[in-house]
Amino acid sequence: MEYGKVTQALGWRANPFSVAIEPGLLVGFQSEASAIMDSLERGDKFSLLIGPSGSGKTTLLKHLMVSKAPSGFKMLYLPKPPKDPQDWLGIFKGFVQGEPSLYTIGESFSIEGKLCIFVDEAHEASRESLEWLRSIVDQVNICVVLAGTQELEALFTGSLASIASRVTAKVPVSSLSPAESRELVKKRIESCGGKDIQPFTSEAIGHIHSAASGVPREVLKLCGVYLEKAFNSGMSTVDIKFLPAEQAGNVQGLSKKQKAILAKLGEGELSPSALAELLEGYYKDGQTANRAVNNILKRLLEQGLVERRQVGKGFAYSLSGRVRAAVAIQPAKAA
Repeated sequence: MEYGKVTQALGWRANPFSVAIEPGLLVGFQSEASAIMDSLERGDKFSLLIGPSGSGKTTLLKHLMVSKAPSGFKMLYLPKPPKDPQDWLGIFKGFVQGEPSLYTIGESFSIEGKLCIFVDEAHEASRESLEWLRSIVDQVNICVVLAGTQELEALFTGSLASIASRVTAKVPVSSLSPAESRELVKKRIESCGGKDIQPFTSEAIGHIHSAASGVPREVLKLCGVYLEKAFNSGMSTVDIKFLPAEQAGNVQGLSKKQKAILAKLGEGELSPSALAELLEGYYKDGQTANRAVNNILKRLLEQGLVERRQVGKGFAYSLSGRVRAAVAIQPAKAA
């Protein structure tokens, strides 16, 4: 059955499980929101909002802009950071007088109150672009919240020490609790004309929460997948008894080495160097293995097949909730 027919059969106006950003349907993140607001009210120059892809950073930022903007603040949201420093001139055009250069823009600002900039996907910024932003912020009454993946934090501990020293708040995005995952599904369904979490049972939502590791985007994706499968099977209720180990369609077409890495991560959380040692037979030497494994992990991370957490100065990798659901594996944490 086509997904449009599923929503029609349920009397929904639209698909509640699309990955469209819905700031008004935000669930959870109270502590993160408070930490960011406290940082802005203190006048902190730079704050970091750190979390994996799909963890709710964009929804949280847009929710703060709409619902939580402090009095006297002008808010600006950038979906991506500029890679060319010259682009900052266009971004700040509405806040400056004349047509300054990067070298004189700090003297040209005309702002009533404070300006706050939310920069999303900040891990994609160029080092030069962020250095120029730091130079501008040093001269003007601006607060900047940089949101990105763990790569952003790693960048700040490396080549961007001049900005790192100005970062006052580092706010990690936490996963949803089981109750919050249920509330997210409920809000999404009701926003489209449905009732509570129907046609899901509470047990089914609990299973989906665990499989998605409480990551909002993954919760929504799995709800959509299981709902369509239930209706294709002639079922009107998505119950725990129905939920099979999800077919791993998203791992089809991967290379032999990519599958080998996923297989090793299925046994537990590992660092890139540990993976390289285990897979050294695939490569001519250890250095080549380390470089290749890091490149493969980067691609798998972008595809949402693995996730990582910071351990000391490095990272430990594990299968994403989506893949764990697909292969019915719950790997143990590394010591």
